[in-house]
Amino acid sequence: MSAIAVTATIDTVMAVGRTTQLSASATDADGNAVSTSFTWSSSSAPVATMDGDGTVSAVGPGSVSIEASAEGEAGQWSVRVVDADLDGVTALLSDPFANALIESLDLDTESPIVELEADCDEALGIGDVLAIRTCLEGAVDVESAEAGSDPALAILDLFFQESLRKLRLDS
Repeated sequence: MSAIAVTATIDTVMAVGRTTQLSASATDADGNAVSTSFTWSSSSAPVATMDGDGTVSAVGPGSVSIEASAEGEAGQWSVRVVDADLDGVTALLSDPFANALIESLDLDTESPIVELEADCDEALGIGDVLAIRTCLEGAVDVESAEAGSDPALAILDLFFQESLRKLRLDS
């Protein structure tokens, strides 16, 4: 075995209380896949813990390196755990009033707001904090640019701004 690669379904920021499944793959010197079992470990149990199957659980804020090792080789995935309020973001994005405002807008399927809803729903589903931030920032940009012409957009802009604050990426 020559190398081990560790991959995740999320980017490099997790919220406290969330879990994600990691996967590892091994290759030989020629780049061919090698079948093996991996031992998983965390560099900081107060930040994230590991199960034997590659499930990482975010425990507390901080940075951590997750390692998959086999036959003397190791691969790593680094993640920063933040105290993001993803439940609060979900509540804001699913707020009946906000949804009624979105429905009141004359939007086509190519609208950034429609795309935002799908992107944010998917990112929230897997707990990908950076993807959530990206889609919310996109929504704020759209809302802010158009808010002066439509009161519904001005109110939605406040919802999206508050959702961004709940991510707490500066902590």
